[in-house]
Amino acid sequence: MHFQIDPWWLEQHKELHDIGVWLRTKTFSDLDAQDMQQLKRRGFSDAQLSSLLGACLTSVCACACTWTLG
Repeated sequence: MHFQIDPWWLEQHKELHDIGVWLRTKTFSDLDAQDMQQLKRRGFSDAQLSSLLGACLTSVCACACTWTLG
């Protein structure tokens, strides 16, 4: 059996990985509303952001809701 991997999918996966690497160099307080909106658009959950940033999930959820809903 032979599978073909779509180059688009690989690029998207690499981009998400690179963002994750970048996030590990940041703290939650380094992010602003624009950062959070971009991260949420790219599909990062509050739990993922909490883990990558070493932040409290409750804090991330509260700010994510405020920042993404305006």
